[in-house]
Parts: sequence; structure tokens; C-alpha cells
Amino acid sequence: MSSPRTTPADWTETFRKIVALEIERGFNNRAVVGGLDQFRLHWQAEMESRVANSPDAAFLLSRNYGEMPPEQRESWARRWMELLDGSPSIPSKPTPPTSTDSIPERTDFENFLNPPQVVGSADGRTLPKPRPAYLLPPAGRSVDDPVDSLRGINARTVDRLKRLDVATVRDLMYLFPRRHEDYSNVVSISEVQPGRECTVIGTVWESRVISQGPKGRRQDTEAILGDETGNVRAIWFGQRYLARTLPSGRKVAISGKADVFRGQPVFQSPAVETLEIEQAGVHTGRLVPVYPLTEGLTSRALRGFTWDALQNWLGGIEETLPDGITGPLPDDEETWQVARTRLAFDELLVLQLAVLGRRRESQVEVTGVSVQPPAGVVESFLDSLPFDLTGAQARCIGEISEDMQRGAPPMNRLLQGEVGSGKTVVALAGLLSAAAAGFQGALMAPTEVLAEQHFRSVSRMLEGLPRPVQEDNLFSVHLPGLDRPVSVGLLTGSVRASVKRVLTAMAADETLDLLVGTQALIQEGVSIPSLALAVADEQHRFGVMQRSALRARGGENPHTLIMSATPIPRTLSMTLYGDLDISTIDELPAGRQQVGTRWVPQERRPDAYDFVRKQVADGRQAFVVCPLIEESARHRSQGRDG
Repeated sequence: MSSPRTTPADWTETFRKIVALEIERGFNNRAVVGGLDQFRLHWQAEMESRVANSPDAAFLLSRNYGEMPPEQRESWARRWMELLDGSPSIPSKPTPPTSTDSIPERTDFENFLNPPQVVGSADGRTLPKPRPAYLLPPAGRSVDDPVDSLRGINARTVDRLKRLDVATVRDLMYLFPRRHEDYSNVVSISEVQPGRECTVIGTVWESRVISQGPKGRRQDTEAILGDETGNVRAIWFGQRYLARTLPSGRKVAISGKADVFRGQPVFQSPAVETLEIEQAGVHTGRLVPVYPLTEGLTSRALRGFTWDALQNWLGGIEETLPDGITGPLPDDEETWQVARTRLAFDELLVLQLAVLGRRRESQVEVTGVSVQPPAGVVESFLDSLPFDLTGAQARCIGEISEDMQRGAPPMNRLLQGEVGSGKTVVALAGLLSAAAAGFQGALMAPTEVLAEQHFRSVSRMLEGLPRPVQEDNLFSVHLPGLDRPVSVGLLTGSVRASVKRVLTAMAADETLDLLVGTQALIQEGVSIPSLALAVADEQHRFGVMQRSALRARGGENPHTLIMSATPIPRTLSMTLYGDLDISTIDELPAGRQQVGTRWVPQERRPDAYDFVRKQVADGRQAFVVCPLIEESARHRSQGRDG
């Protein structure tokens, strides 16, 4: 029932009659012989021109009408009738509410993550529009349903997708491409340039299976394609089955780079799409996504599954940004980069909101410990040091002291500074404040080596005070102004059982003031009932649960100090550590050399090794840090107990 190609007016009138008949027949796809998709493909260029400025263009052109459920067919047909009659292509926006009573306040964290789906409000806010019905998942289904809810995904494919951490439809939509192949350059055959990616649309004149390799064991498919400007050869290595899907007379699109063979351009294993059967523009003629793969799962199959999810389930993804910020994007390199930025922004936004929500929860109705040490006690420790504090160290000690004296909400602070900037003495000042005020403190390090290093550093810094006493894993000293000694213990996984029993008993009966150790501090049987300050060094090597377990050693909500030797840019720290106040030691002690950092590319690795050899030959030292490929028994033991 298709019309001869004459003028645009002819096709619109014919199409109007077809759509009207389709509506009359209840959207059974029988208004035209071969279905509406055959008409759509025949008049593709004219239809694209008609909907070029419509926000529904992707739906009106790229959907397979024959595979739509009835409600989506109805939406597709009525929207086309509106366009053909000159009416708006989408329903008009709903009238904004006349008062703010019906708009919930966006102070609640959950409401912000899932904003009300309205277009406007009386207070001038612009919120996301409702998703069009044709984008919504099937009735009763959700994007969090198993991925085999999509067409063509069987149990075997489900197992393969699990290797890519894809279990639900949502997971599939958030499996982002590693890169894109630019097949958007559509050219005629006469315009094909060797070595340049392009897409050619033509008719298959001939296709056949050819034998190659030793004894003809490899069987390839060879096809000749033509358009009004010429012919071109394409070959698919080891894919004999393609010869059956590329019969003579079939219109196809191929995308890739042409090589030159015997003076003629040849496409070798290009992407191919049969336009009469598949939806145009999934694998060719556009920026084609290249996804991470696993054994048994092809790029083409994964691209098809993702296309189906985006075309039919996208409306189930919650939009968090106002409508004025988002909008349709064309399919090109520039806006692809914009889209990537948007996805990155989404991740950072949710992370920031979660961090701020955690910060709010930590400060609302949370009681802490007010640490008020006797006057002059901590100052006597600082005066006993054989060096002067830097201005940055003194400032950070003041910030920590002010937080701990306030008490509520408990301190939650990040102390950052380069290696050698003096973070340990700042942390020790806070720990001694807790001890002098009658409380306990703990310092947890990720490894035994680092824990022992901290214990030795603390012992050395306290040696200038009266009557120091050193025992196995235990050190005590008198602070001027206190009528009792302050004791410091070291608890790690390798500590002898007898010593561990002594230290845990002292900590439990509150006669051990400061405890330095590894994750052994948070093992069952360790109690620090008067814990007022918990310090974690190299915090990125501890999980949230580990740090929480350390704080839980005490009966109250202790203050928390996190130490990091990794300089963190302000913008990154606001995103990752927005729940923490930040103190920065931004100057080195007098006489301390600046640490230099150099990045050496792979091709200059021999030069780097030569530099190291020369430094060692001159009497200096060097060490090489390598990633741990396979854990030894010793590493596994340290992983369990510190």
C-alpha cells in the first residue's frame, strides 16, 4: 500500500491515511502491507526532515513499531498525527500549582535524591518533567528487575553478564562504554577514503562463502555492495554465516575503515546492519559504543541488549537534575563528552549528598565527651620537645583542642600533611589531652610496621619528661601537673599472648591511657571503656566499618582524628571528606628538605633505574614499591590481625 515517490505532500497525505487507519483498527500493525516499519524505512529521509526539531525524534524515527506494546503504538501513532496536522508534537506542560502547598519542601535528603516529578512551581523552581509513557518500563516492571527481563537474554547470557557485575536492567544501563567508534561519517561509495572510518549504505549485489588459509579451513563471507556512485567489496573473516543474512538485493549499512587491495578499497570485517530487519543506527552510522566484554559475549549482542534497555526502560531511571539543566543531546563527539561529564557529575552529586547527609547525622542529637585537661599539662609536653613546632602544627593543635573541649558534636577531623610534616606530634598532643583529662586514647595504623613506628616515635617524644619507664610494649611517663603517670601500650597481632593479656586488662580497667596498634585494637576481647579520642593513620586503608569499630571500643561517642600523608585538593576533599573538618600542616619543620616527586614514562624506565643505581653507589638508599600480586601466608596473617 506504499505510495510512489513524488512530492513531500504525497507522502504526508498517504502516511496520514495509514496512521488514521491504524488507529481505527486498534493499532494491529495491519494498515499497510508489511507493517508500518516498511513505510517508515521507505520514507526515512522525509520523515527525519519532518521531525528534525521535535524532542520526540528518537522515538518517532528509531523505534520498531512492530515490536511495541499496544499502548506505545498508540502514543507513537497519535504523536505522528499531531505532527502531520501541525499540532504540537508533545502534550503541553501542565499548569503550575498556584500555591506551594502541593510542593514538598526539598530539605529532606530522600526527597532531594528523588525529587517530585513536576515541571514548575509557584516559587520559581524548575523540576524534572515526567518521563514520557513510551520510555517507561512495561507495566508492573522496574529497572531493578533481573536483566533477563529484556528480550533475547537467556540463562547463559545472564551468567556471562554477571561477570561484568550486571544483574539488573539498571546495571546494564550503567555499564558505560570504554570508548566509541565514530561511524557517523556517512559517505557514498565513491567518497570512501582508505584508512578513514566511515559508514556506507548500499545494496548487496552478491555475497558468497570463500575458503582461505591452509587447505581452505577458514571460511569467510565476501560481498559486493553498490549504490548510485559505484561498488565496493567487503569481507568478513571466519564468518561464513553472514552470507545467509546478506542475500542479493538487501539494503545494508557497513561501518569501518577501508583498506586498499589491488588498487581497490576493501572493507575488512566491518560492522554491518541489515536495514530492512534491524533498527537503523544501532551498530552503524553513528558514534557506536564499545563496551567491556567477557568470554562468550560479543560487542554486537551487548550493544543490542543495552539499546533495548535504553529504548524501552529508560523512564525507570530517576532524574535528579532540574529540567532546565538537562535536555536532548545530538549524537556527536562534542556532546558525547558533555554526556560523560553529566554522568560523572551525577556520581559526584550523589556522593556529596551522601557525605553531607552523614555529616548531618553525626551532628544532630549526638552527645560527645568534653575534654578539659588541667591547665599547662599539654604545654609542658610541648616545652619538653627538642624542637620547636611550626606555625602550622601549632594551629592544628589549637583546632583539635577547641573541638575536643566543645564536646558535642564529637570532633570528626582530617589531619593532612606530607611525610615528615609532623602529624604524629599533633595527634599525640590530642591524645595526651584526653589522658590528662582522665580519659583514654587510641591510635590505629594499618600495618604492624607502621604501628611499631608510631609507638617508637611517641616514646622518643615523651623521653624528655620526668621518670620515663620502658617495658615490653609498654611505656610510662609523668606529666607535670598530674599526680599519676601516663602509660602507652603497643598491641599488634604478633604480640605475645602474655603481653596481650596484660595490655587488654590494663585497657579494660582504665589504667592504660593510650593504646597504639593495628586492627588488633578492634578484635573481640579489647575494650577501652573511657575512649575519648580515636586516631586512625592512613585512613584510606581502613574501611568505614573498621573505623566505626574503633570508635565503638568506648562507651561514649569519642572524638575522631584521621591522619593522611596524601595531599588532597580542596575540591576533592569537599567531595570525599565533606563530613570531616580539615586541618592541614602546610609547612615542613626547619631544615627538612622538600620532597620531590617525578613522573617517569614507561619508555624511560631504564633511565630511572640508572638514577637509582647512581644514588646507591654514592652511599644513599633507595627502595622500590611493587603491587602485591599474590598474598603470602605472612601477608594473609597480617591482613587478619594487623
